[in-house]
Amino acid sequence: MIIAIMMLWIVVSWHRFVLLEEYPQGWVPPFRFDRVLSYFGHGCLLGILMMVAMIPGFLIVVVLGSGAPVLGGAVFFVLMVTIVVGLYRLVPILPAAAIGKPLTLKESWSATAGETGTFLGLMFIGFLFQMALNIFAALFMLIPFVGVILVYLVLLVMSLVNVSILTTLYGHYIEERPI
Repeated sequence: MIIAIMMLWIVVSWHRFVLLEEYPQGWVPPFRFDRVLSYFGHGCLLGILMMVAMIPGFLIVVVLGSGAPVLGGAVFFVLMVTIVVGLYRLVPILPAAAIGKPLTLKESWSATAGETGTFLGLMFIGFLFQMALNIFAALFMLIPFVGVILVYLVLLVMSLVNVSILTTLYGHYIEERPI
């Protein structure tokens, strides 16, 4: 629980630093409970929406998978890609929550209209980058101390990359900043 709160604090502070140019007054950024709570709530909302979106698709996959496993697998892949693209279109509400500028799901959806190709490319590049980092870390897993440290470094790097992607999506599509 404490780790989750700390992670949300870091993410909210990062969004505020980049989007509002809010610099910390010392080594530690201020803890903004209202923004962290809003970020958490909006994240839960996105999670619930994605689960609801998956239910009909999973029912179709189960039915297809029992009779035609290859077709079921293909439909599952298309379903997951569609859900991730939909999620990319909605995630600008998270940085908006962090900086205290309300953004509805409809506004986020409208602002990212027509960008499916961009999000597919982003998803593909992110997948390749994460796979490369994981393979790199896995090569060192047999070395007891070094392997564990590398796994945590990979997690840290991926977290920073993903938070930066969220911030960039908000800045570019909502605030119309150039990339």
